[in-house]
Amino acid sequence: MSRIHGPSVGARRRQNVGFLSGPLPYGSLKRKIILWGIVPLAILLVLYVIVDDVVMPTVTRHGEEFTLPDVTEQDMVEALTDADARVEAIEIYVSRLRDRWARLSASSP
Repeated sequence: MSRIHGPSVGARRRQNVGFLSGPLPYGSLKRKIILWGIVPLAILLVLYVIVDDVVMPTVTRHGEEFTLPDVTEQDMVEALTDADARVEAIEIYVSRLRDRWARLSASSP
């Protein structure tokens, strides 16, 4: 028959070993401040840097230039007429793209 091994008499119990339990004991004020204050702020800072340096330049096409028409010497009606013509041209282009896309998606199996 095999002997069942259990804790010997007078042996110390093994303390809870967990995340940072040595330098930051469970229930201590220092642990609460770090885990509930500093860690979330560090995560927010990392997310801010990622969004600011990666996402926003990509979305806003940072560094690209485009020219705008000079309407400084035109009166308001003339400038608005030119702007309306440009908007109509853009709308026509977009509607052509939609038609082309509809034809392509309808013809695909």
